[in-house]
Amino acid sequence: MKILVFPHDPLIKYVRKGEIKERYWNPQGMFEAVHIVDFTSEPVEVGDVQRVAGEAELTIHSITPRQFWRIPFLAGRVDRLIREIAPDLIRNHAFAHIGALGERSAGRHGIPSVISVHGDNDEARRLHPTLRYTVARYFEVYSYPRADLVITVTDYLHSYVRRYGAKSIETVFNKVDIERFRARSVYALTDEKRLEVLTVTRLELPNKDPNTLIKAIKRLPSARLTLIGSGPDANTVYACIRKEGVEDRVRVIPRVPHSDIPAYYAAADVFAISTGYEGFCIPVLEAMAAGLPVVASRKDPIPEVMGGTGLLVERTPEAFADALTSLYQSETKRAALGLAARARAQTIDGATMERREAELLRGLIETSRQESGEKRSSSLYAKYHHSGE
Repeated sequence: MKILVFPHDPLIKYVRKGEIKERYWNPQGMFEAVHIVDFTSEPVEVGDVQRVAGEAELTIHSITPRQFWRIPFLAGRVDRLIREIAPDLIRNHAFAHIGALGERSAGRHGIPSVISVHGDNDEARRLHPTLRYTVARYFEVYSYPRADLVITVTDYLHSYVRRYGAKSIETVFNKVDIERFRARSVYALTDEKRLEVLTVTRLELPNKDPNTLIKAIKRLPSARLTLIGSGPDANTVYACIRKEGVEDRVRVIPRVPHSDIPAYYAAADVFAISTGYEGFCIPVLEAMAAGLPVVASRKDPIPEVMGGTGLLVERTPEAFADALTSLYQSETKRAALGLAARARAQTIDGATMERREAELLRGLIETSRQESGEKRSSSLYAKYHHSGE
């Protein structure tokens, strides 16, 4: 079987962020060939992204330019590509007009399609009232009703896609391989005089909010924060660190390769994240996989991901400081929350989600083939019956 994928971003962005995940577009190796449409002028080498296809043959098809006003040209290129490949499934992660191109092509060529949704774009529009997000809404109105299946990364996102007419919706949590993370068995502090706090977040205010954590650390002299992340508001975050006078207790690491991230969770005592917008929040699940107690802002869908483990607090420095203080003072509490987090992570680990995703995709392809066979049989019967033979 063959799959054609429309990614959310140009592949070069996945490479630069270190987000090349094993079999990401080929769950359980169900496809023999994976084709990716890369709308960019910055090509990548197949070897740099082969992991997303597993053992399958991977082909990257570069199409430029990407601008939405070139849709007629792009549509023609995609149509020719689909006739050449004849995929069994179209997987659409793409945003705005690229996603609409994927759904148009699927319908035009009678190919089953899946849209993957990782966030509530209506909420994103409220946070970023830009022309790009405003225009994107019209493409969402077009795309969601046409998809044979919409896969969301949380149940929380169901109401969003239903507003745009999605018919068939399933949840598959973002895949995290928990075996990459060493299960913690000892909950004594790494440094008996310090609480080592880790956060992994994008530096993009106000929807991602590391400044609240930085201010909380100021209130807790016995804590030290490692902040992994970069983004457009990095200078504002650095300024906050200086203003609060915690340069000696807040360490910022702009980026860490995906393969190296487990070591940072292993070195922490607690994971904390202050955020005002999430589609899923993979760092929370990674922390749970590492058996860390988690302190997070009470923002959907984080409670759904945590499943009753960890501490949910208001997004204020005082609330985070109080929660971190309670964990600093009690090894018993750290252990109880950390072990519960690990147990929860095991129920939604990457292998389980990958199996669930493969089952959904196989079922969709089989249903499409059955329906196509029934249509052909019906058409042949009508032709035979009409001819009187």
